[in-house]
Amino acid sequence: MNGRRIGAALATSALVVTMLVLVSAPAQATTFVNSGAITIPNGAPGTTDGPANPFPSGINVTGLPAVTTDVNVTINGLSHTWPDDLDIVLRAPSGRQTILVTDAGGDGNVTGINLTFDDAAGTFIPPDGPMSSGTFRPTDTDEYSFGTPSGALGTSMATFNGADPNGVWSLWVYDDSTSDVGQIASGWALNITAAPNAPTITAISPSDGYAGDLVTLTGTAFTGATAVTFNGVAAQYTVNSDTQITATVPNGASAGVIAVTTSGGTGSSAMFFVVRHRRTISLDVSGRKARGRVDVVDGYDSCAAGVEVTLKYDGGRGGFRAIGSTTTDGTGHYVMRGARHPGRYRATATLTTLATEDICNKKITTESKG
Repeated sequence: MNGRRIGAALATSALVVTMLVLVSAPAQATTFVNSGAITIPNGAPGTTDGPANPFPSGINVTGLPAVTTDVNVTINGLSHTWPDDLDIVLRAPSGRQTILVTDAGGDGNVTGINLTFDDAAGTFIPPDGPMSSGTFRPTDTDEYSFGTPSGALGTSMATFNGADPNGVWSLWVYDDSTSDVGQIASGWALNITAAPNAPTITAISPSDGYAGDLVTLTGTAFTGATAVTFNGVAAQYTVNSDTQITATVPNGASAGVIAVTTSGGTGSSAMFFVVRHRRTISLDVSGRKARGRVDVVDGYDSCAAGVEVTLKYDGGRGGFRAIGSTTTDGTGHYVMRGARHPGRYRATATLTTLATEDICNKKITTESKG
């Protein structure tokens, strides 16, 4: 290994060829190919060491989701009279880069072999050879400076995980010793698995409302949303843009987080959305008892069962006065004594904020007794 620095070559223009072989859905592998030959080194056979031509060779990746989850690379048709001379580095559009091979494969001549680099492979390229077709883990057997403009060189394909895969990927091939030459006759291929970013919710407006109200969600990665829920209850919604959704508070929703689901995952709001529940109350004052029922318009029964109802009486002597109160049963029904006299009676389901932060609205009904 001669320790040559080749950073200046990073400023040179790359030959970029793109061919999409497999169009895939999110989280499926997609293959991109540059089938152009790479001469090792530039000027071979007259020149026997230095950077290859082109340097680098590029593949333009487009149309993938934003998060890399797996990368494999294949070099097709490699020939070299002394493969141990090869230094090969892969760099992503994000600037992340990893060593594929340095000083491995021995001194035996290789012709037309295919090398795939995959972290899931069981073996490395043998340091002393022989080098043969197969799938290998990235193999770094010598320390050196590749002259990168910034950042470290990784030694696994996982180096690329988490970054956006779209843009130009670069393959840097260098022959670090004299006397021997080679080529990559059929170029190289990238096999990338990527997934969308999970959505995020950064704001909710308004922060409370009734079933049927419209709520605007602001955040990121909303495109392709497959569900919006209010504390687990599915809602109707419209994706206005990648950063905005308009959703309708669904019947039966309760106070809690709002969640958006896409193929990239599920994102939930950090803040609660408080649901207000409209109620109705009935009153019958026939006989000596007042009876009736509290119902919830949106079906949220917690605002009907076990809630307080007050009874007031107006006998024409200065307005309504409280004469009793009770709590509804599990079905929202109530009964209380005291409706003995003619006049007007009023039943009120009082405004209640539950422990869940749901708000049960106040509701009043009046009935006269002759």
